[in-house]
Amino acid sequence: AEEILNERVINRKNYLENEMIQRWSNFSIYQTKIEEEIEQQLSEAGMTVADLVPGAAVTSDILKKIGPDLIALMRRNTVTGVFLVFEGPQGELNGSEETEKSGIYLRDLDPINNPYDNSDLLMERSPTDVAQSLDIAMDVGWSPRFKITAESYFYNNPVRAVRSNPDLASEDAGYWGYGSMLHEDLIKTITYTQPLIGNDGSVMGVMGVSLADDYLKSLLPSKELLADQSGAYMLAILDETQSQEQGLTLQKVTHSGGVFIAMFGEAEELLFQKDSDVSGEGALIHTSALKLNQKIYGSLQPLELYNSNAPFSHQRWVLVGLESQNALYGFSHKMQNSILTFMILSMLVGLAATMYASYRPSRQIGALARKV
Repeated sequence: AEEILNERVINRKNYLENEMIQRWSNFSIYQTKIEEEIEQQLSEAGMTVADLVPGAAVTSDILKKIGPDLIALMRRNTVTGVFLVFEGPQGELNGSEETEKSGIYLRDLDPINNPYDNSDLLMERSPTDVAQSLDIAMDVGWSPRFKITAESYFYNNPVRAVRSNPDLASEDAGYWGYGSMLHEDLIKTITYTQPLIGNDGSVMGVMGVSLADDYLKSLLPSKELLADQSGAYMLAILDETQSQEQGLTLQKVTHSGGVFIAMFGEAEELLFQKDSDVSGEGALIHTSALKLNQKIYGSLQPLELYNSNAPFSHQRWVLVGLESQNALYGFSHKMQNSILTFMILSMLVGLAATMYASYRPSRQIGALARKV
């Protein structure tokens, strides 16, 4: 039973890992072109990155120039969102501090079906004139600028990574995150962000892609685990810097399968015990369901999203296929019970046949003896 679960989760993990690395986050060609365009526009205007502030004409001019490339990236990589945020004046945020930055964020909630125009796209962030120039409708939650706080990890983490290590390549400073990029945004996403770096090594901002939670769920079909859909998938993050003496603490990113809610409710952090060590081949783990009175078993398979020397490699993304103890071992238990029942019935039938076979000759001998 464990081998079957393990094999199915490995297949799904391989598919998801390939999408995340080879498709969604593979935009280096566009990034190089956009970095060159930004530097050229700033040079011609006699300005620097610090001048890329909300409301500045040069900001809108650059966004109009690179907008078509961002749309092409979103179409090609089949993602539900693409964004770029300019650094502007450099500064560190602490605590509840907040700053506004200029940039652009486009969203496509159905990346599979693309019309010939941009009628399926929505503008989440950008100056008004940029949205009009690109002929893209503004969403109900549109705003002309980004609000960045100390918890805007999609922005802060890659920027800090490359500033702390200027020799770091943009790809190695890339960061996978999750949550909501936009304040008061009801759509949860996972994001992949890389820093935009100038020829002089200065950070010009970040660019990246986003995947909406509903789209991710559609790529994790729980029915492939069990035909009756009593299994569930969970995409989660394992922080390998934390002690694992008490078990594996998994931070949920998303899940699929309605039974997950029956197992764990709305829990965002789950503690699992290891039945085997986490390795390249994954691990079998288990926990007690928060809402079901039985054990939940899972096949944990790590996704190799970061290089070993990347600053965020300790944040191990994992895919977990989950089944209840009854679902996982129910079939084998039924088979064992059926075999046992068959053996008992076979023994009883054999015993009855033996008794009948021995009773009939003895009866004939007794009758013959009485005649004599």
